[in-house]
Amino acid sequence: MEAIIGRKEEQKTLQRVFDSPRAEFLAIYGRRRVGKTYLIKQFFSAKPCHYFQITGMKDGRLKEQLFEFTRAVEKTFYSGVTLKEPESWMQAFEMLTNAIEKYTDKQKVVLFFDELPWLATKRSRFLQALDYYWNTRWVDNPRIRLVVCGSAASWIIENIINSKGGLHNRITAQIRLEPFSLSETRDFLKYRGILLTDKQVLLLYMAIGGIPHYLTQVEKGLSAAQNVDKLCFTKNGMLFKEFNNLIPALFEEAEIYKEIIRIIAKHRYGIGRTELLEQLKIE
Repeated sequence: MEAIIGRKEEQKTLQRVFDSPRAEFLAIYGRRRVGKTYLIKQFFSAKPCHYFQITGMKDGRLKEQLFEFTRAVEKTFYSGVTLKEPESWMQAFEMLTNAIEKYTDKQKVVLFFDELPWLATKRSRFLQALDYYWNTRWVDNPRIRLVVCGSAASWIIENIINSKGGLHNRITAQIRLEPFSLSETRDFLKYRGILLTDKQVLLLYMAIGGIPHYLTQVEKGLSAAQNVDKLCFTKNGMLFKEFNNLIPALFEEAEIYKEIIRIIAKHRYGIGRTELLEQLKIE
């Protein structure tokens, strides 16, 4: 089990959620690559609990999502025994609830739904099923810790945290996971055996920020400038094509967002909304 670097306040929140005598519903959000999945998995996997995790598939069909869900239930609760695949999320959550209830021990049950926006597509009726099972079956089970996560922060805020439907006011805790601070970046690099001067760490931080996923690509023995050059300006560098990879993962109409960013980037001192719309040719 790898260590969790930094994230002191976030770990305190997770510990409160885990120790609570009641069922808990935690929402965690933040930009992609910031370490949300890592934090949740590393923290709860080290606890005495039944840990269940399902990750949404980008553009996955309902049948494909339910297939992966069933495999996750099999792995976590049935030691790999094959189960019949459900045809809807209502059936899927009934399967999960039955799996939870078959355990009579007192261990907590952590249900981690990662990349929730990819699971809860418009016609999937995922949110309706989640609403029903949280409010009728799970909220009264003090062993359950429901954790939902998503990189599309606005989606999580609108549909979960500020939900106006059945999930209204159901969240019991939330975490907005930010990039590492400068000191956390230094500690993370040190943990990985990369010893740089404070000035070198600062140069690296100004170039790629405190994003853990990017920092894992920093190589020992190279200066900050050499690492930035390799990451950002070589064809095989992780950040060389990150712009084209990241935007489509966050937005359905990716091209328009790409164009907005390109226009803004050309204006060193910013651009007004009217001028931006004129250049985009949008009324």
